[in-house]
Amino acid sequence: MRSELFKIPQAVLDSSGDAVLHYGSPFAESRHFSEGRALVPRTDLAVLKLAGTDALKILHSQTTQKLDSLQPGQSAETLMLSPQGKIIAQLAIVHAGDCILITLLRAQAQEIVDYFTRMRFTLDYQIADSSETLFCADICAPRAALKNIQNCGALREADLALCDADAALREADLAGSVPIWGAIREFLSANNSDITAIWCDPWVFADSAAQISYYRGGEHPAATGNGTVRLILDAKLLAELVRGGVSNGLRLAGTYAVAAHEIALWRPSLADFDERSLPHEYDLLRSSVHLNKGCYRGQETVAKVHNLGHPPRRLVFLHLDGSDAILPVAGDKIFAAHPLGATKSAPELAADLVRVEVSPADAKTVHGGAEASPATERPIGIVTRAIMHYELGAIGLGLVKRTAKTTDSYAIVTSSGATVRAAPTVIVPPDAGATQALDPLLRQQLLRRQ
Repeated sequence: MRSELFKIPQAVLDSSGDAVLHYGSPFAESRHFSEGRALVPRTDLAVLKLAGTDALKILHSQTTQKLDSLQPGQSAETLMLSPQGKIIAQLAIVHAGDCILITLLRAQAQEIVDYFTRMRFTLDYQIADSSETLFCADICAPRAALKNIQNCGALREADLALCDADAALREADLAGSVPIWGAIREFLSANNSDITAIWCDPWVFADSAAQISYYRGGEHPAATGNGTVRLILDAKLLAELVRGGVSNGLRLAGTYAVAAHEIALWRPSLADFDERSLPHEYDLLRSSVHLNKGCYRGQETVAKVHNLGHPPRRLVFLHLDGSDAILPVAGDKIFAAHPLGATKSAPELAADLVRVEVSPADAKTVHGGAEASPATERPIGIVTRAIMHYELGAIGLGLVKRTAKTTDSYAIVTSSGATVRAAPTVIVPPDAGATQALDPLLRQQLLRRQ
C-alpha cells in the first residue's frame, strides 16, 4: 500500500522514508490542505486496534485524558507519560463502536503494543497493530464541522456532519477544482464502501472546564483556522482512492502540508518533544490532559507543575527572517538578541549575532564576515521545527527556558554557522502554572512562624 503512494509521479519522500513529503508543489499543496481541498495519506502513522470490555478502562487509567465515557463516533487525544511526567507518546483515539482505534507514529507502535500487553493482568482487552489493513489520511475542515463531529454519538452522524460542512467548501471552492470531501464521498459511493472511523483534532477547542490553555494573548490561531480530520479506512480502499482519484482531479498533499498547518496553529506534535518534555511546556493541557480525572502514570508531576510550580521551559512561535532564504532545523540553538523595538548600532548588532560556540578563528559575524571574539552568552532554547509557509513565510516553533525575557527578539544559529533573526510570540507565558501556589510574602510569613 505505501509503495503504491510512493510511486505517484513527483512524490518526494521524507528523510525517514516512511511518508511522502510532497508531490512536487509543497506551497500549493499546503494551501490546498489548509483550505480543505487536499488529502494527505499518512503512511508515517500506525493504527492500533484495542478491543474488549476493558479497552476504555485501560486507556483511561494509563493516559492523561478522561476516556471512560467516550461514546461510539467520538474521538480524543491523550498522552502517555513516564512516571516522572515526561511525554512518551501522543495518541489519537477514536471509538469505532466494536473497538478503539489508536493512531500514532509508526516508529512507536510496537513499544505501545508491548506496554499495554504487559499491563493486561486480569483485564479483558486485546491490542494489535492493524497497520497492514487500516490506513490514515488527513484533511482539513472548518472548526464548526469538527465541533459537530466531536459531539455526535454515532459514526454515521459524524459522516453526515462532515458532508454538511463540505457543502460550504464546495460553494467557496475555486473554479474548476473538486471539493476534497465530495471527491472522497463520490469514490466511496461508487465502491459501496465507507470510512471505518473519523478522528477530529481537539486542538481547536479549549472551552472545557477540565482542559485549559495557558495562552493569554489575543485570538489564538486555532480559534479561526481549519482543524484536522483524520480518516481511518481500509488500506486497499485508500490505495484505490488515491490511484483513481489522481487521474480524476483528486488533490494530494504530503506531510510537509501537515507540518506547515500545525506550526501555523501553534500545534505541537511528537516532532517537538524530547526526553524531558512536560505537557505544560507545550500548552497541551489545552487538548490532551484532563485535570479532574483519576490517577494515571505521571499525574503527580502534571498536578504539581500546574498547581504549585511552573514548567521549566515554554513553547514559543517563531516568525523567522527569511530574507536570506536560510531556514533553521530542529536542534538549532536560540539566543536572546535585544528587546523588540530597540535600536542598536551596527557593531552592537553584529556582536549580538555572534552566538556560535567555536574557536576564535572560526567565529565570524553575519555582517560582512569580519572576525569577532567568541560569544560567551549561553543559548536560551532550541528550535523544534521550522518551515516555509505558503502565506506566513518562514515560521517555526521553539522551546526556550522559562526565565527567557518575553521582550527579546531571538538570534538562531544554524548548523552551518549562519544566524537567523526571529520575532517570538509567547504561547506559554513564564508564569504559567502555580494556580494554587501561596503568595510569596504569605509563604515567608508562614515559614517564619514554624
